[in-house]
Order: sequence, then C-alpha cells, then structure tokens
Amino acid sequence: MKTLERVAVSGRIRAIIDFGASPMQRDPRPSPASNGDDLPQRLREGLRLLRAGQHDPAAVLFLQIMARAPENADAPHLLGLVCAAKGELERARHYLQQAIGLQPHAAIYHNNLGNVLKELGELDAALESARRASALDPGFADAFNSTGAILTDLARYEEALPALETAVALAPNHAGAHYNLGRVHAKRGAHESALASLQRALELNPAYDEALVALGEVYASIDRWEEAEHQWERSLALRPERLALRVRLAERYLKTGRLEQSATLIAAGLERWPDSAELLALAEHARDA
Repeated sequence: MKTLERVAVSGRIRAIIDFGASPMQRDPRPSPASNGDDLPQRLREGLRLLRAGQHDPAAVLFLQIMARAPENADAPHLLGLVCAAKGELERARHYLQQAIGLQPHAAIYHNNLGNVLKELGELDAALESARRASALDPGFADAFNSTGAILTDLARYEEALPALETAVALAPNHAGAHYNLGRVHAKRGAHESALASLQRALELNPAYDEALVALGEVYASIDRWEEAEHQWERSLALRPERLALRVRLAERYLKTGRLEQSATLIAAGLERWPDSAELLALAEHARDA
C-alpha cells in the first residue's frame, strides 16, 4: 500500500500524496492485519478516496476499519491525514498520536505528526517528532526534510543546513528538500546556492508554486528584478488567489511605469477581493499616476 507522507505546505494544509513506501514497508513491525483478509484492500480503497479528495467517504471507511480492527495503526494514521487535509488539525493530532501509540516505531507516523504540529505553531514539539522519525529511520529523507524546514522556521539556519543536505543526499529527486535547502541558503545569504537549489526544485516540479515565489524573492534580493517578476508572474498564473503576491507585482509595475499591467492586475484582484484595502489604495494610486 502506498501512503501519504507529507502534509502542510507553506502555511496552509494541502495533503500531498507521496508515492513512496508505506508505513508497513518502512517499519520493521507492521500493523496487524487481523479480523479479515480484506483489511489491506479496504485500506487501499480508503487511500484511493483520500487521493481523489473524497475526504468524508475516506474518513468513514477508516473509522469502520478502526472499529473492526482496533489494533491496526494504519487506519488512524490515514484518518489523521484526512483530518489534516480538511484543516482539522486537533483531530489530526489525536489520530496520529493514536497511531503512534499502536505502532511507536513507525517513522512516518512521527514525521506526519511533526508536520501537523508545525501547522499548529508548536515548533518545538514538531521538531521533536521530526527528529524522532529520523532517528527511527535514518534513511527516511522526508524526516530530515521536515527537521530542516522546522529549524528554518525557528531561525536555526546552521542546524537546518546539514539536515536538508542529508535529505537531498538521501533523495536527490525530492523537490521539497531542494526547495527547503534553497530557503535556508537564502536565509544565510548564500544567494547562488539558493538559486541552484530552487531551480533544481523547479526542474523536478515545474508547477512548484512555493519554489517560484522563493526564487523570485532571491532574485529580488540581488536586484535581478526582471527574473524576480518572471517567477512571481508564473506563480500568480498557477495560484491567482495569492493576494499579497498580486499586490507586490502591481506595486512593482506602478513603480516602474507599467501602468497598464498594474491596472490589469489590480482590476482582476478587485473582482476577487472587492473590499481589499491594499488593492483599493493601489487603484487610487494608479488613477493618480
């Protein structure tokens, strides 16, 4: 069975299915599969629903499995990820902790709990969970990636760097690890290294929105504005709901005399956010320009 390994991307919950090893494959002591030979099939069906974004039917199925096989840890783990995907973080914490209680040596469970705790703002507890995951499975790249990302959020950049370098060494095609490595390089002022890491993340995943924004930030920090704008424009095309980025681009266009481009961004934004004080102020400024 394949499983969902990572949640919580850049300040919003967005469940990400990682087509890698399942907790049963990663852990030396798999969850019992008693009370019926169809349990693995039912877990796979629940995961299929989760992958399809059918969260409520997936939750019902995992709850049924838990009632039928209360000793099985995979169902509460996956139910925790359903809750995380729905933004129900306290419930996600509860079910992930339940899964860990049943199977305490499953690195993936600790890592996903750490990601949920990170979204809850409990960074010290999140770091403890991520480090526990990497200690349980030193070959688990996601655990080192989570550790590095949390340390970056804690502004502990010198500690974050080796964790993320380990993640990249373990999984050279892990776009998220390259993204986070780029973030920490940028925080340390290593701009060329940051550019290389973020560009690699985008080679692996050209639609990696967060990497586009971060790459634009690095270009802006070294006054390569044309390249910065290009990355931000790509990001906004992927996610037009990014209000702050829309405002920043519109301001940049106004500052550099590109009034028509700025007006187009502002007008499209006001259709979505008619009461946005930032956009209304920019619209007034554009009219006076």
